[in-house]
Amino acid sequence: MTTLWTAWVVSAALLLLVGVIAGQQVKGTPLGILIDERGRFSLNRFQMLWWLWIILSMSAAVALARFTVPNAQPLDFTIPGPVLALLGTTAATTVSSATVKAQRSHAHPRAIAASVPIEAPRPGAAFLGQIVLQEEGAGADQIIDAGKFQSFMITLFLGAGYVLAAVYDFLGRGVPLITTPADISQLPELDATFVALMAISSASYVGTKMIGRDGDAPFSVADRDQLVSDVLADHRATGADVDGRTMRTLLRERAVKNSPATNGGPTPRTQHDGKADQPDADSTAGPATSTRRVGRKSAAAKQAHDAATTEPVDPAHTPPE
Repeated sequence: MTTLWTAWVVSAALLLLVGVIAGQQVKGTPLGILIDERGRFSLNRFQMLWWLWIILSMSAAVALARFTVPNAQPLDFTIPGPVLALLGTTAATTVSSATVKAQRSHAHPRAIAASVPIEAPRPGAAFLGQIVLQEEGAGADQIIDAGKFQSFMITLFLGAGYVLAAVYDFLGRGVPLITTPADISQLPELDATFVALMAISSASYVGTKMIGRDGDAPFSVADRDQLVSDVLADHRATGADVDGRTMRTLLRERAVKNSPATNGGPTPRTQHDGKADQPDADSTAGPATSTRRVGRKSAAAKQAHDAATTEPVDPAHTPPE
């Protein structure tokens, strides 16, 4: 059975490596495979890839282990129906969630949050915590979404539990008894109630996506689209083509340039009329200008004082020449 354990570890590591390379090449980050079309880390992608990684690495390990045993066909084993049903539930959730995302992004571009490839904590940055955070309204990327958190925890629990069940069976503690890879006729069973639990959690997750949230997102789909449009307009003026890597670089530079942190702090506070507060004219004047103004004010004050204290001259009392 040593071959089985070795093959399982190697298969899991290779699948993980392929995912990291794909994410790095496409999105410019090792976890890029989890980023969706809006530039955000997606719970749906995590769920689908999580189960794919578990089932595919386990199946590859069994096939490779059986290949080393005489008279044992590598693929002469089955995947239980409940496991296939769970994979189907995950796939259906991914498709339905993507459909809801696309519809709401089109209908409410200011409310739906988006991200660009910049470093957190700047507004619009993608980070792994988005998997369990709200993605719509004023609380986007700031408040934990209960539905997403529930689905995330159930996914981790069921995945880890299924791996433990496989380890239990492969150690020869289950029924039927497994002593060699040739004894593995199917992957471990998964009770239908767990599949139902995953289906209920997924339905709840998709249902919460259909409920709108108040306010505009701090960095929305509309903001992202405008940023992309500006970058394309500026770059096309040079006559050069824009590939995926160049677009990521340009988006990062433009987003960092537009960030309040880069510009030296928050934008100016606005008054009720929507105009920014204007600084006092004297506060912006240079030293020489301020001195001249003070001098003029002092001379005017002296003249006013002299006029007030000087007695008027009566023409009748004017002394004769």
